[in-house]
Amino acid sequence: CVPWNVAPDGKFVTPENGSVYQRGETIDIYIKATDDRGIDEVRLYLNGIGIASMTEFPYSYTLETIDLEIGDHSLKAEIFDNLGKETEKDVGFSITSGLPIVETLQPVLISENAAMAAGILIDDGGGTISRTGILWSNVPYNVSGAQVRNTELNDSIFSVILSNLDYTNYYVTAFAENENGRSYGEEIGFNVPEPEPEPLPQ
Repeated sequence: CVPWNVAPDGKFVTPENGSVYQRGETIDIYIKATDDRGIDEVRLYLNGIGIASMTEFPYSYTLETIDLEIGDHSLKAEIFDNLGKETEKDVGFSITSGLPIVETLQPVLISENAAMAAGILIDDGGGTISRTGILWSNVPYNVSGAQVRNTELNDSIFSVILSNLDYTNYYVTAFAENENGRSYGEEIGFNVPEPEPEPLPQ
């Protein structure tokens, strides 16, 4: 005698159907699954490809969007109870272009009073890069008041030569812009040391 078994119930709590995210955001996926005989497994699919198997509550997953294409995507959850009965739930979401991701590289002294400052474009955010550059100042945390040097982007690397520097500390920050705005790398400090004094004649 096989007991009557009703299929499990479930739904996507997040994301909601039709949600829109910028590329680079994370999507917190949470699936509510219930059954009077217990949940055995929840399988999660992104665009038809399995990405997770969850066997314990909470049925949650963090989806990174940095590698997703701009456009529409789908999530499907297959919910199984302890007797193998299955329910499927689907939601759709969209990815739009986001801000660029930039890293500031450590400046390199190339002479007594000059240094090369550079950045690397990690990701364009799915948009079109319109500007890259370096902010520099002798005051830390001075993005709004720093001097700006625009740069040319060459295979994801951009750099400038800072010349006529004083013998002091400087701070540089790489930036990049696309149609969604400007993003910054980490601020990095460096020192221009005073030259060694000339040895006295013997």
